[in-house]
Amino acid sequence: MEDGSSPSRRPYIRLTSFLNNVTKNAGDEVRFKCEAAGSPLPLQFSWLKNHAPVEKNRKLKIKNREYWSRLVITDLEVLDSGYYQCVVSNSLASVNTTAVLRSKPLVQFPYKRNKKLNYSDVSVN
Repeated sequence: MEDGSSPSRRPYIRLTSFLNNVTKNAGDEVRFKCEAAGSPLPLQFSWLKNHAPVEKNRKLKIKNREYWSRLVITDLEVLDSGYYQCVVSNSLASVNTTAVLRSKPLVQFPYKRNKKLNYSDVSVN
């Protein structure tokens, strides 16, 4: 352009990475990262679990930057299992990517104390 400004870009939004399905054990940590490109800026990121907005808490953290967002869930529980969706939007459109998180319960075996044997409990043949 003659005035030295850059040519205007056609508006768009697209994902540059996609979420992957994850299976983890209870007690583990999972990280989902969503990346996008688009114009006009800003890009807005939001996270859903089973179609409901995800709320930050002591074990669930969200970090947003200009072109990406990360969701971290620590100390997984079976109830954290579900469909996680990252929605990226700008003033013109939105795109999304979804992953399934499966949190497996830890299998715990009941603890048995060693039983003391009396001589009367043992027989040798």
